[in-house]
Order: sequence, then structure tokens, then C-alpha cells
Amino acid sequence: MDIVRIISFTENGYQLSCKMKDCLQERGEVFLYSGKKQVAERHAEVCTVADGLKKWCGEVFEQSEVLIFIGACGIAVRTIAPFVNNKCTDPAVLVADEQGKHIISLLSGHLGGGNEWTLFLAQKLQADPVITTASDVNEHLAVDVWAKQQGWQIADLTLAKHAAAAIVAGEKLPFYVEDIQIENLPKELNLSSSKDSFQGVIKRRAAEPIAGIVVSVYDHWQKNVLRFVPKRVILGIGCRRGKDPVELETQVRQVLKNYHVAQESIAKLVSIDLKAEEAGILRLAELWKLPFETFSTEELQQVPGTFVESKFVKKTTGVGNVCERAAVAALPEEAQKQPCWICHKQAENGVTVAMIALLL
Repeated sequence: MDIVRIISFTENGYQLSCKMKDCLQERGEVFLYSGKKQVAERHAEVCTVADGLKKWCGEVFEQSEVLIFIGACGIAVRTIAPFVNNKCTDPAVLVADEQGKHIISLLSGHLGGGNEWTLFLAQKLQADPVITTASDVNEHLAVDVWAKQQGWQIADLTLAKHAAAAIVAGEKLPFYVEDIQIENLPKELNLSSSKDSFQGVIKRRAAEPIAGIVVSVYDHWQKNVLRFVPKRVILGIGCRRGKDPVELETQVRQVLKNYHVAQESIAKLVSIDLKAEEAGILRLAELWKLPFETFSTEELQQVPGTFVESKFVKKTTGVGNVCERAAVAALPEEAQKQPCWICHKQAENGVTVAMIALLL
């Protein structure tokens, strides 16, 4: 569940924080704080902020999805200012007056969900939501919010800003999506019927701040095209026992580069269960924040398809091809007979890699 922290400074503020907690418990784990020792001492469930707001904020900022200040906006702004870093990682920050008349989305309104939390809380408390982001005020598509809702990574936040500005100005942006069905396409986007037609449109817009938007696992698009990257690539991997973790990562990155596959598109790493404790693969999964799934020899033997076999690998593992078979094994059963290969087995320096695009 999301972590929500609410800080208030008066008895009235505390009472409002309790109402907020009741509203928000269905959506997150809520913790109450007070900047006044006298208030906290009267209520056992409230934590005292004894060493100053800046220290408290430094401790909780990155460990929270939502911070709510009940009090003046100036208090919130001065408190969070040293810790604001990146709209992709900063928590949503809301401010409410202690009478609960207004709920303000102060920080991370889009990617952090601040606007959504503001609307939800305002509805529950019958308060006025205060949202100032241009796309929302003008009732236009917020491209970053839409991408997040679809589960796509935004490759370039600067281009996302250019896209938002173009949409607010009334432009309908060229749009292309690879191998994915889009339902309820936003009216602000003009869907190209083919990759070639999209390429022609963006080429004519090469001098514009934003040429168009593409949903793709590849990174070789025109520089002023905003890329939304879906996590839909399964990466099968094998390696020599005890392979140096740094060398393994370098080799995997090289294969991605060779095939122009965006790292953000990798949904999972897969291999044989003999590699379940392989340090290099575990380190890569941890660094890239990816799940690592393994299959038994018997499971890999049952995978349908024709694979380039290695006698050495078969002698060692019981199957002649680990990376390709594991990638296919990770597919839904109906997709295993016709996998959409990005690249078959690539072997170099004791590391083997294969990639399949998961069709959605």
C-alpha cells in the first residue's frame, strides 16, 4: 500500500488529519505527525516532530508516496524545497487549510498522482480541490499521466513537457504504436496507420520541439520524438558459472545496443533454475529492478520450437539451449508456438542472451 504521511500544527489541524486518515485508509497506510509537542502529547497515535521540519522531511521524503501538510503553503514549500529532485521520483505533496476548505496539489501532480489524490480527498471531505497544471485546467490530455496509467516508461521528460505544451496550444500530435492495441485513443493524438506514414510525418516536423509520440520498445527513433516504452521484452540469459557481474552487465547492454532495444522495455530476466543463485544475473536483476524467473530442465525440454543446440550446454544443464528456451517458457502458452523474436541466441564472452517481444 502507498505510504501517506500527514503533518499538522494545531488541535484543529489534528482533528482534520483524523478525518483524512479515515478517508485515506482504503488507499494507503496513513501516519499522523504534529509539529507541536503539546498537540502530540494529547494524542497517542500522533508522532512528534521534535527535531525540526527539515530533518523530519529529509527522513520521510523518499519513503513516502504522499505528504500532506495541514497549514500554510509557505510552511510546506520551505520544508520540502531542499529535497525536491525529480518529478519521476518525488512524492505527491498536498496542502490543506486546517478548516478543510481547500485541498491543494502542490508537487508531483501528474506522475506522483498529486492531482488524483487531491480530487479524491476533496470529494471525501467536500472541499475545493486546487489544481493548477495547465493540461488539467484546460481539460486536455496529460501525456505523462496517460503513459503512467498504461504502464509505460517516459524516455525523455523534456520532450514530455514539449508535448504537453503543444497539446495545450491546440496541436494534435502524430502518434504511432507498435504491436499493441490502444483502446479509447485520446482526441489530442493523431494515430498513424503505419510506421512508414508516421516516419514521413515526423520527418516533416524535424525542426519542431516535438515531432510526435511513439509507443515502442526500441530507442532508435528521431531525437524529437517522445518515446513511451512498454515493459514487454523478455530477456533470456545464460552464462558461465561465476561470470564476473560487471562483465555480464556490459555484455547484456551491448546486445541491447546492437538491437536498439531500450533497457526500460525489459519486463523480466529468465533462465534455468541452475542459475537461480548466479551472482551476475542476480546483481543485474537488482540493479535494473527486474524480476528474475527460472525454469527447471524438464520445463525447458517441453518448450515447443527449434533451437540451435550446444553439446556443452546440454551436457552441463540437460538442455542444449538455455536462453532461448527460457524466453519462450516465460510466454503465455498460446504465444509459445509463434514467439515474436527480437533476437535469437547471442553468445559472447561467456554470456548468452535472447529476447522476445511479448505481444499485447
